[in-house]
Amino acid sequence: MIRTLFCSLSAVVFLGGGAAAAPAPEPASVHVSIADLDLSRAPGAQAALQRIHAAARIACGGESDLRRLDRRGLFRACVRSATDRAVASSRSALLAELNGGPAPVLQVAQAH
Repeated sequence: MIRTLFCSLSAVVFLGGGAAAAPAPEPASVHVSIADLDLSRAPGAQAALQRIHAAARIACGGESDLRRLDRRGLFRACVRSATDRAVASSRSALLAELNGGPAPVLQVAQAH
């Protein structure tokens, strides 16, 4: 089974000015393949986190001009949110731990 995570996000940035509002942009989506990684071991989970973080940076538009504090904060928040969502979708406790978050909670269906 090939495992692929998706870093999906949508962000609307209002830069001010008197121009009419533009239509909302399509959410960015970046595919991150982790099929070749063992997420139960630290090296695999670290490699996955690096891939996810790199993809999130791309999906969030890259670091165009980080001298502008307002854009830097939006970019960092976007990368963090996209990374957190991708890590959560992996359902890997080690990956979540490396990302600084709690381990994913597994839900068990109750038989009737």
